Amino acid sequence: MTDTICKGCGRSLAETGTTRVPAGRRYSQRHGWHNATAKSCAWCGTWVRWDAPIPRTIDELRDYAEACGSHFFDAGTMRFFNSRILDGVTIHDGRAYFVTSERNGWYDYPRRYSARYMTAGAHLFEVGEFQEYATARQARAAIAEVAA
Repeated sequence: MTDTICKGCGRSLAETGTTRVPAGRRYSQRHGWHNATAKSCAWCGTWVRWDAPIPRTIDELRDYAEACGSHFFDAGTMRFFNSRILDGVTIHDGRAYFVTSERNGWYDYPRRYSARYMTAGAHLFEVGEFQEYATARQARAAIAEVAA
C-alpha cells in the first residue's frame, strides 16, 4: 500500500509499525472466496484502507456507509427488513462493531439480534450468525468477547 500516514491518528505507519489483521471472508473474481487481511496501524488500530477516521457513532456509520454507496442504513431498506440499529459502537482491530435487530417475516415473529461490524469501504459482516441472539445483551456480550 502506498499510504505512509495513518488517517486515524496522523502518525507515520513506518514508525508505528503496521501489522496484517484478518479482514473477514471476501469474494473476488480473481481469487474466489478467501480470508482477506489488511494493514492496521499499530498505534490506533485504524485500517490503512479506511479513507477517513473509523466511525465511532451510529450517525457516523450511517454517513460513511452512504458516502461509500451502501444502502444498508437507508430508511427503505430498514423498513423492508424491519430492522433497527441499537446505540453504541465498539472499535477493535480497525472494525466498527454494532448491534442490529430484525423481525423476520410477519409481526408475530419474535425480534432477534445480530452483532455486526463494518470495515473500510462500508463492508458489513456478522459476528456469528444472522439473528443468532435472542436479546441485545447477548449480542453486545458477543461483541465484547471478540473485542477482548
